[in-house]
Amino acid sequence: MVSTCAIPLGSLIEGFAGAWIGVHVLFLIFGMLLLIPAFLLLSQKSFMRI
Repeated sequence: MVSTCAIPLGSLIEGFAGAWIGVHVLFLIFGMLLLIPAFLLLSQKSFMRI
């Protein structure tokens, strides 16, 4: 990036939206990684009850 004035507004918005989507995907991945061990612990507890 040489100058910020050379960037069109459309590409700036697209880049911002892409960054937003990337952040949301990262949060979804981290959420799934956090939910998997919790789900395994809950399933183990339910199996121990049986």
